[in-house]
Amino acid sequence: MNPSIFRAYSVRGVVGRDLDAADMRALGQALGSAVLEGGGRTVAVGHDVRTHSPALAQALVEGLCAAGAEVLFLGLVPTPVLNFATDLLGADAGVAVTASHNPPDENGLKVRTDRTLLQPDLLALRARAEEGRLRSGRGRIRRETVKETYLGQVCARVRGTPCGLRTVVDAGNGTIGPWARALLERLGCAVTVLHGEPDGTFPHRSPNPLDPGSLAALQEAVRRQGVDLGLAYD
Repeated sequence: MNPSIFRAYSVRGVVGRDLDAADMRALGQALGSAVLEGGGRTVAVGHDVRTHSPALAQALVEGLCAAGAEVLFLGLVPTPVLNFATDLLGADAGVAVTASHNPPDENGLKVRTDRTLLQPDLLALRARAEEGRLRSGRGRIRRETVKETYLGQVCARVRGTPCGLRTVVDAGNGTIGPWARALLERLGCAVTVLHGEPDGTFPHRSPNPLDPGSLAALQEAVRRQGVDLGLAYD
């Protein structure tokens, strides 16, 4: 495995050049082995909207199951929801297959147990995989959904009632689009969503809202509609 893809708190690289399904499978088996050796068993897994994310997530799940872990599969979810689900479901670890705001040809993963795994921890998984210090077992997959619980708990934590707040959201064709609309509407906001359909090719703007020009559509909509708030997501 290319050591350069192991970053400060994530694994990220260009798919097909820096990492592939075999790498994800190996990392999955390494993580599953580490979780089981630590007395755990369950790993929550979710992925983002990138075109290669479903296949990479499947490879990761195969590796986890090969180690004997139980996978709680969330499917397409924002990374904060994966973290929420990891705690809600009592999982021993959580993995998001994502490259966050990086370009569309990149992917990777973020891993957490009771804390986010940092570069030394991630490199230890790489070493475990390459040295063959892996468990073998027959894990299983359980599909889970936490959307209603997540939305309900977020709404319960909002202080005051932002009812009537006029909002424009630029979801950037990321995973967040349907979630942002559902949450803000539940809070009583009037919501316009730009680029709300999840699309891993990111046809309208860069996944990174800080890139030059990425906020142009949002800025124009905020001015034209005279709304109270504009939000851009990566």
